[in-house]
Amino acid sequence: MKQLINELKKIVGDEYVITDKAGLIPYSRDYNPISLYLEVKKLKISYPKIAVQPGTIHELQQILEIIPKYKVKMGVYGGGSGVLQAYTPDVDLVIDLCRLNWIRWYDEESRILYLGPGAYLIEVEEWLGRRGYTLGHYPQSIHVTTVGGAVATGSIGMYSSGYGGIEDLIVGVEIATPRYGIIRYGPVVRGNIPLPLDKLMVNSEGRFGVITGVYLKVFRKPDITLKGVVKIKSFYDGVEILRRIIDYRVYPHLIRLFDEYESSIYFHSDKPVLIYGLHGYNETLELLMNWKSTLDRIVDGEHMDDKYYDEWVNSRYRYIDYIHRLYKMGIIVDTMEYGVPWSRVKKFNEEIRGRLLENPGIVYLSSHISHIHTTGCGIYYTLGIDSGSIQEEYMNIWRIALETAIENGCDISHHHGIGRIRYEALKRIYGEAGVKLIDDISRLLGF
Repeated sequence: MKQLINELKKIVGDEYVITDKAGLIPYSRDYNPISLYLEVKKLKISYPKIAVQPGTIHELQQILEIIPKYKVKMGVYGGGSGVLQAYTPDVDLVIDLCRLNWIRWYDEESRILYLGPGAYLIEVEEWLGRRGYTLGHYPQSIHVTTVGGAVATGSIGMYSSGYGGIEDLIVGVEIATPRYGIIRYGPVVRGNIPLPLDKLMVNSEGRFGVITGVYLKVFRKPDITLKGVVKIKSFYDGVEILRRIIDYRVYPHLIRLFDEYESSIYFHSDKPVLIYGLHGYNETLELLMNWKSTLDRIVDGEHMDDKYYDEWVNSRYRYIDYIHRLYKMGIIVDTMEYGVPWSRVKKFNEEIRGRLLENPGIVYLSSHISHIHTTGCGIYYTLGIDSGSIQEEYMNIWRIALETAIENGCDISHHHGIGRIRYEALKRIYGEAGVKLIDDISRLLGF
């Protein structure tokens, strides 16, 4: 290791090669709740042996070129906001992309931004906002998610009905590989060529290359947001409303259906609540008002004060505070999300709730639909797990949930990725040949 450390220092400088335990603490885990629990209880704390922070793409490529001769296990670290152990510290060397954090125009007239993988999404959004633009990409973890991490995990934000997920925003990518060096794809308008690398890197979780640059399209920042907050008779009545919105193709930029448990917390309602928001411009105000009027007619229920919309938007980023507060009460918070075909929403939702609540370690379970698609929706579950049973029951809880998803023909992940937690389920849905294909592509590229 000493020879590797010396060589790394020659590439990036002594300051950016970290080997002391205090400096390696940030690389001890991602935000997976069981990893957090074990660390806080001091039951298991792991660290990589070395962390290195390249400051240029050239430095990163030099690092990748020397790694094979040392036969060390390597990991890549972005913002550390993942929750499924896609990053784990049981590696010899972790490459931290935090210094590759530039934000600049590639082509302002074409509205294409060129970003370093270590740039945080919130910083990108603030930079754009000062110039009258937006990505429209607001995941709940926006303050701690990097651009590279968003691409690698297939991120999606609360305005997905209007702006899409990260796969809709990306128009080009640069990657570094040990075998082929730096490969650049795009930026493109549509990219009608074999193997579009930007799409290959979405959901890749570091398997096919280290992201060194990302090209994203941006939008003019909206002048106006029109809002709706409606109390619905039942959760499944709300589901039918979402399907009508899809059928009529009048989907707003934000739409979210909360079950009665989350509705009681956010809106003080005894019934499910559906909220929606439309973005628009002063020049098209009449069109926007007609659009909002149409949605108001489709969303059948008791319309509530718009202030609840603003209160929810302003509070949704305080989740870290809530997690810590519940932790002190002996409750560990975890989340899971699945892509569910419209035809199976009721059956899947009732089965997963029933099976999970049979576990005495689960003290709370709620859900919401936060993303809608032509063929189905993303259902997001929040679980409160008794800390006294989490070590024994955590993987069993996930096994039950994933089995239910597979049995019902659902996606095993909607936007959190796969990581280690879902890897066995990935093998089940892809089969031995599919997983081998992924592994072979990864090895071909030198990983």
